[in-house]
Amino acid sequence: MIKWIRFFGFLAVISVFFLVSAPLFLLSDQRRRILSAHNTRFFILILTKLFGMRVSIQGKRPPKGPCLVASNHLSYLDVLALYAVQPTIFITSQEVRETPFLGWLCLAAGCFFVERRSKDKIRGEQEPITNLLAAGVPVALFPEGTSSNGASVLPFKSTFFEPAVQSRANVLPVCLNYLSIGGEPLSHLNRDRLCWYGDMDFLPHFLGFLGSRSMEIEVKLLTLLPAESGWDRKQLSANALSQILGQYRPLSESGTREALSRNDSPATFS
Repeated sequence: MIKWIRFFGFLAVISVFFLVSAPLFLLSDQRRRILSAHNTRFFILILTKLFGMRVSIQGKRPPKGPCLVASNHLSYLDVLALYAVQPTIFITSQEVRETPFLGWLCLAAGCFFVERRSKDKIRGEQEPITNLLAAGVPVALFPEGTSSNGASVLPFKSTFFEPAVQSRANVLPVCLNYLSIGGEPLSHLNRDRLCWYGDMDFLPHFLGFLGSRSMEIEVKLLTLLPAESGWDRKQLSANALSQILGQYRPLSESGTREALSRNDSPATFS
């Protein structure tokens, strides 16, 4: 029953979202994306309540100004968690754009699509991203280039960090940990109810997720990498990955979360 209550509630919220988003396509591309980020966050905060998502945010919010948010990637649900931090324009793949319904949602949300399957095309798409950052718009990306099953954080693709170098934007590494679903700690046995990866179809996965009573996501805002550092894209990528690996809690073979190597407990806020 709860699955269908949430499903029809989701359709109602998304219908209003599409209606409100439609006039924004009359604006210039950059202006549309900026307003879409704020508009999308409003509706996503409603959806997190509807879905029973509890998002705990730890660490310092980034200062105002150009900022590239770099996060590990587990699922389409990562976007909802990161929107809880601030309005953001997401960089995602053409494959997502080609996914029925999910692609339409991302387009209305102002996402910027890149062809991750071609390095040459990714390089050619960096200028618009650089311009967004230079305009002071927070931009978020998943440098792994794809989502994982939660067993580990995949290697980062440093190409994605070049717009931050060109626009002299700060880089904020963010670590996402999925903690529980339906009141049960996340394990290798139930992770597929949250993690979306490989060749999983979106709609069956989404409907399965809606049937869960609740879920918890931990969002850790890590040490800001300032533009003044003068680092190149490879240094930024390596530093961001190192920080995220230091806070990520992968699933062990026994199905439980491995303990953090250190006991960091920054203040939590909403």
